[in-house]
Amino acid sequence: MTDATNTSADLTDQFERQYAAGWRPAIHEVIQGNIIELSERAGYDEELYPIVVIRTDTDEERAVHAFHFVLRSKLAELEPVVGDRIAIRYDGKIQSKTPGHKPYHGYQVVLERGATATPPEQDDESVPF
Repeated sequence: MTDATNTSADLTDQFERQYAAGWRPAIHEVIQGNIIELSERAGYDEELYPIVVIRTDTDEERAVHAFHFVLRSKLAELEPVVGDRIAIRYDGKIQSKTPGHKPYHGYQVVLERGATATPPEQDDESVPF
């Protein structure tokens, strides 16, 4: 019975958990640190987008909501995991080089696999050697 009580206490502690503040960058602002949590949320169009919670070098927790297409695409390409170190720079709205297309929100993302991070699984066919 003691185990059940401890488990209940541990679960109820989650009610007091504070969410990380969202990152609302200025043009050319950079956020960097270690990824401590990954989740996703449905956007206004009901499409899921990733949320990356970063513990910055100043020990602050910030949530990066990747609802902009470029950032979402870069994260999908890099496949970050908890424990990786990441740096994200917001480059502001960029005019498309394709005539008739709207400006888009530009981002740069750099990822360094962490010592405790588990890289994405690869099947034997994707191994280059």
